[in-house]
Amino acid sequence: MEILNGTKNILDEEIKKKIQKAINEELSINAEVDNLTNKIYCSFLSEFQKIKFRKISDNVSFDSLIFKNVDIFGTKFLIKIACYNTDNKSIFNEMNKEYKCYNAVTDFTNKSITINIGVLSTTKFRNFEGILQHEIEHVFQMSKKGKLNNYKQGIKNNIYNNALKILNNQNNYTPYQFKCAFLLYFLSDNEVDAFINQLYKDLVNGTLMDEETIVANSTIMKYYKTSKKLLSEININNVAYTMALYSLGIKTTKDRNWFVKYCDNALKRTITKIGKVITKARNKHDNFAIQLNDLTVG
Repeated sequence: MEILNGTKNILDEEIKKKIQKAINEELSINAEVDNLTNKIYCSFLSEFQKIKFRKISDNVSFDSLIFKNVDIFGTKFLIKIACYNTDNKSIFNEMNKEYKCYNAVTDFTNKSITINIGVLSTTKFRNFEGILQHEIEHVFQMSKKGKLNNYKQGIKNNIYNNALKILNNQNNYTPYQFKCAFLLYFLSDNEVDAFINQLYKDLVNGTLMDEETIVANSTIMKYYKTSKKLLSEININNVAYTMALYSLGIKTTKDRNWFVKYCDNALKRTITKIGKVITKARNKHDNFAIQLNDLTVG
C-alpha cells in the first residue's frame, strides 16, 4: 500500500529497547501451523522439479502447482502455487511486480489459498515458506473464531469487514477512513498473529547474523511503524475522524475511546510478540546446531 514507506536495514533504538524487554519471554507459535506449513512447503519443493513452464509473453512463462483436498484444521482446502518464470534478470523484478509475486490470498468462501511466486531461469525463487505460514495461520485463527477480537460480540465481524472493504477500495473513501481502517485491520489479532508466524519462518530460514535485518525489513515491523505513526495523527474528537469511525461501525464516545485503547494495546502486543518470536527462532537455531553436532563423527 502506498502508505507504507521503505525501512532501513537496522532497527530504531527505541524499538530495539522495547523488543529486548520482551525477548526472554516464551511465544507459542502453534506447532500444528508450523508443522503443516513445513509439510506443504516440502511437497511444493518435491513437485516443483516436475514443473513445465509455458510461455505467456515474450519473456515470461508460467505454470502452477495445485494441491487438492489439503486438510487444514478439519477443512479441505485447495492450495495453488502460481509460478511466473523469466530467464531475463533485468525484467525479473518487473515481472514480480506485474504478476504480484509473493502475494498470497486466502479465499474462505471457496476454501482456497493462492500464492504467486517469481522464478528465475526455471530454478531460482525466493523462499516463501513464511508467506505460506502466514496464510495457514489465518485458517487456524478462522477455525477458532474468525472474528475481530476485543469488541462487542454482535458487530465484531462488521467492523473487520468494513475495514477490509475500505482498504480494498481506497480511492472511494476519505484519508481519514483509510487511516482508521488500516489500524483496525492490521492491528487485529488475526493479522498480527499471521505476520508474526511469517516473521518466525523468515528468522528460522535466515541466520542469527541477519536477525536484526530480517526483523527490521519484515512486514510486521513495517505495519507496526506505520500503525504507530497513524495512531499519533488521529484525533477522535475531530469531526472528520468521528465520521470516519462512524462509517466503520464505531459510533459512540465510548466506542471511540475503545478504538484508541484497542490500537495502543495492539501495538504493545505486537512488540511483545516480536520479542518472543526472536527467542523461539533462536532456540530453533540452537536445537538445529545440537542435532548437527550429534551427527558429527569424531
